[in-house]
Amino acid sequence: MKRLKYRIANLFGYELMKPRRAQLTLEGHLAAVFRSRRIECVVDVGANEGQYARLVRRAGYRGRIVSFEPLPEAFATLQRLAAADADWVVHRLALGREDGTRVLHRTRSTDLASFHAPARLCAERFGAGAEVIGDELVSVRRLDGLAGELLGHVGSGRLFLKMDTQGWDLEVFAGAEGLLDRVEGLQSELSVTPLYEGMPGYLEAIAEYRRHGFEISGFYPVWRDTGSLVLGEADCVLLRRASRG
Repeated sequence: MKRLKYRIANLFGYELMKPRRAQLTLEGHLAAVFRSRRIECVVDVGANEGQYARLVRRAGYRGRIVSFEPLPEAFATLQRLAAADADWVVHRLALGREDGTRVLHRTRSTDLASFHAPARLCAERFGAGAEVIGDELVSVRRLDGLAGELLGHVGSGRLFLKMDTQGWDLEVFAGAEGLLDRVEGLQSELSVTPLYEGMPGYLEAIAEYRRHGFEISGFYPVWRDTGSLVLGEADCVLLRRASRG
């Protein structure tokens, strides 16, 4: 009877999640996404020291990775790691909806740097790591304006857009509008409990992604409050509603 239930679901275009599969890690889910959507280039925005690129390599992805990181100290590590991977290229840039320059708030922990000022909760959650230790004037470009220069080698290939920019993901997404027809899937870090002043809420972000034809494929918690177990942030994977086939 149980097998019949799964077969019937499949006939109608649905997949019932078996208990062990429902607990897929982000790495495991990305491996399935990259295979099913035949991803040819991962655009890694907010690369920091290359953690995400290493994750997708562990997931079995062997295609092109293009990483963006504006902070010089994080970029130095990123550049060193990418030098050993012929299909991983890196650029010291921030991305957004407009070309120009912008002040980035540098924090003691480089992965917390943001164009937004940290909120009180950020310091409560991450302690000294959230302390702003200076400002950095960085170059900002629209992704769709860079497509021919940086992504042209994959032709009209299928892209996966990863964004982890401490409250700036919707700005990155707005600057990618001209090549969204090539984006099969995306990953965005969503703050259920905002860590930065003036950043968009998670419902606003999801609504914007859905408005452009992307639907949620998975949620993966980044952190929870240890006392209440309330979710703080989650990585959200979304896929194009209608794949290009």
